[in-house]
Amino acid sequence: MPNLLALSHQIYSEAQPFLYGMNAFVLEDTMALHAFLANVGPRNSVLLADVTIKAWGYSKTHKALNHPAFTLLVSAVNLRRLHLDCRLHWRSNPKSVAMQVYRDGFHWLEAVGLAKGKFDAAVGIIELLPENFDDSSWYGAGTGAREKPSHEEQMKVFQNELTKLLR
Repeated sequence: MPNLLALSHQIYSEAQPFLYGMNAFVLEDTMALHAFLANVGPRNSVLLADVTIKAWGYSKTHKALNHPAFTLLVSAVNLRRLHLDCRLHWRSNPKSVAMQVYRDGFHWLEAVGLAKGKFDAAVGIIELLPENFDDSSWYGAGTGAREKPSHEEQMKVFQNELTKLLR
């Protein structure tokens, strides 16, 4: 009951870290992320520890909110987990997914880096579904070049590419 925080300053200051820091927030899409962050404000978003986004904006209307949503996330520099429980592209490889995350979230990525004193600190916070790396053309499937890499290997490629983009 977030409205309970409005009862008094003491209740607010004691309950705020529990409400925002101890709960995992699951948001329907980047539009919901934008609305949520706009409502809780920077003072509360700095307390967020775990955020899951269930859908990435694809249509022109929703896609337009990907970047602003991540810009509002700038205050959430204490996140321990940002789970993108959705597909960011169709038929993508780790490098193009890294480019998409960078393009939409560079303000937040850089803010976390500044706050943590390590330019790529946000890279290890991001979790992605294996479905984000289903483009078989980048690893040579169909030509017999090699087997599809594991999700862990693809996450490493994603993380390395995102780190390069942050330099």
